[in-house]
Amino acid sequence: MISVQLTQKKFWENDVECYIFLMTENLESASDLATLDKVENDFYPHVKEILKKHKFNGKHGQSFVLTAMRDSSEGSKKLIQFMFVGLGKLNNSWHRELELLRRAFAGAIERMKGLVIQNAVVALPDIKMFNIHAAELVKQLTIVAFMADYEFTKFKSDKKDKEWAGTLLIETDPEDQAMFIQALQHGIIIGQAVNQARNWADLPANILTPSELAKEAKQIADEFNLQCTVFGEQKARELGMGGFLCVDAGSDQPGKFVVLEYNTEVKNAPTIALVGKGVCFDTGGVSLKPSDSMHGMKFDMTGAAAVIATMKVFAQIKPNVNVVGITPLVENMPSG
Repeated sequence: MISVQLTQKKFWENDVECYIFLMTENLESASDLATLDKVENDFYPHVKEILKKHKFNGKHGQSFVLTAMRDSSEGSKKLIQFMFVGLGKLNNSWHRELELLRRAFAGAIERMKGLVIQNAVVALPDIKMFNIHAAELVKQLTIVAFMADYEFTKFKSDKKDKEWAGTLLIETDPEDQAMFIQALQHGIIIGQAVNQARNWADLPANILTPSELAKEAKQIADEFNLQCTVFGEQKARELGMGGFLCVDAGSDQPGKFVVLEYNTEVKNAPTIALVGKGVCFDTGGVSLKPSDSMHGMKFDMTGAAAVIATMKVFAQIKPNVNVVGITPLVENMPSG
């Protein structure tokens, strides 16, 4: 599992295994804090020509790694790696540029994991390229680091042999640490919640039944002080929930209707409702899907997973708004 931390040290002062360079398509570093000068002066003269020789030109999605020897803090020699990651052309259109950064950086984390690099440092790119605040960049890089590290290994017998623990350091301005610390914390909370939703989606339907997902929601409510209401068929009949009851009618698994509520202490705050579809398995009703199309039907509950995970985020970040998360959880089956 990855750990993301802030560092106030300058880029080259960090004693790490890997230095990550985010590169634009003209082979320029996207950060003034992490230029190629030291690489060229101390390790690889004409490094840009070397990169071009290996077909790396900074296009989006490209990555290349060079290895060198460096004096360690203990005085001995150590292997270090320079990872070059292509961002492509940046045209100052924040929504596109930010997504290019997110996807490219995800590739860097996957490469870091594949090479079993234990620690690495990256400098924040120039915010002018993305039209967002530096703290938002910290949050986005943190979220992406957790998402790129995600693997579904619950049922793998050899998972312990393949576990990886890596640390990513993000260089930030020492003068704005409070702001960056909050951004890092929010990024960790969101990244972990996204991965929890993905884990629910990846679980097979015989494991993640409506009752089990309702149980997971209740555990989150208890841990993070959310209001939680869970009811089944009897209450649904009293409320006239015909659609919920009809979808749930064929399965042997009882349906559960889950409502999570986050309430701010701010008076007269607005209320937002989130509704997430929670069909834990969908056979296709009376017209059964062919077998080739059936394997993905466990993903019909991802709307509910997203809502429950989002409520967990609200409970920790505590925004000044009231939020109601509604998730009807059922199986759409013709019989047991």
